[in-house]
Amino acid sequence: MPRLSYSKQELISAFNRLSKLTNNFSDIKEEILSENPKFMRVFRMLIKKSLHEMSTLTGKNYITISQYERGKIKKIPYSTSRNILKKIIPLLPKKISKKILINNYKYFKELSAGGVKQAILRAEKMELTKQEKLVKEFLIKNKIKHKEHVSFKTNVGLLNFDFIIKDRYVVECTKVTNKMKAESLGFRAIKLKEAHPNLKLVAFIPSNVNKGYINRLIDYDFIIKENKIYELLNLK
Repeated sequence: MPRLSYSKQELISAFNRLSKLTNNFSDIKEEILSENPKFMRVFRMLIKKSLHEMSTLTGKNYITISQYERGKIKKIPYSTSRNILKKIIPLLPKKISKKILINNYKYFKELSAGGVKQAILRAEKMELTKQEKLVKEFLIKNKIKHKEHVSFKTNVGLLNFDFIIKDRYVVECTKVTNKMKAESLGFRAIKLKEAHPNLKLVAFIPSNVNKGYINRLIDYDFIIKENKIYELLNLK
């Protein structure tokens, strides 16, 4: 299960602000969600829905829902906001409280912890892939400072990444093109950024992946396809 990308305090802060803007949730207008997509996380916790369940309910892709919650999408069209709220409002608790919010947050936090660990295990690689070999040869040829197979401490243990360039850019290589793999790599990126916010993440991926795959790598700072390996030179 995808992890929660915000803290309890951030959620409570958003809850308080939304409560104030809606007169304690009695007057929820479409422009409130339209202009503040992050409020989606408050609504989702209040009705106790996972990202996938929220996707089914609203008709929006779960990745889009996640992007709303993390502020990657800055504004939702009014018509879309209206349609989403039509599905959400009838499911809100009769007596909305911070206690309900926090209890549901804890529930999903516990579920996501197990999902993250499984995703990390799936993403670990045992031997050099074609992409890793290409990157290694390119870095050596261009005399770019780097280290191979570097481990970083995170709150789920040590995570190993393929390369670190110039002590700042962490490179993750993959030869797999399915979306599940992309999600697993995304989890690793999130955990690394939480523990080491000053690092920049680079995903080095096959040339033939589709837009859906790339969308799942939104937490990477740079996405470089195999046929554009020269873009590694742009990492200053």
